[in-house]
Amino acid sequence: MNDCSYTNGVSSTHDIHDVEHGPKYDEAIIKFLRKNIKTTWHPLETCKMVPLEEKGIMNEDFDVKVVKDLKCCVLSIVPKNIATDTMNTTLVNYERVLISS
Repeated sequence: MNDCSYTNGVSSTHDIHDVEHGPKYDEAIIKFLRKNIKTTWHPLETCKMVPLEEKGIMNEDFDVKVVKDLKCCVLSIVPKNIATDTMNTTLVNYERVLISS
C-alpha cells in the first residue's frame, strides 16, 4: 500500500500546503463572508398581538386592526421570544387562524 490515498481525485496529505496569511487574504476572506453568510434569525414582535396602544397591529383572532378582512399568521406576531421550535409555534398559530375564520 502506498503512502498517498485519493478521495474524489484529490490526494490526501501530499497536495496540502501551508496557507499564507496576510492583509490581502484577510480582505478576500471578509469579502467572501459578506457575500455568502446568511442568517436563520427571525425577527419577533414586528406584528405584535397586543393592544394598539402598545404598538400592536392585530387582535386575538389574527385580524389586522387597520385593514378590514385581513388576517396575519407569521411568526412575527409573537410578542416575546420563545424557547421552543418556531415552526411548531407558527403551525399552531396558523391552525388558530383557520379556526377563527
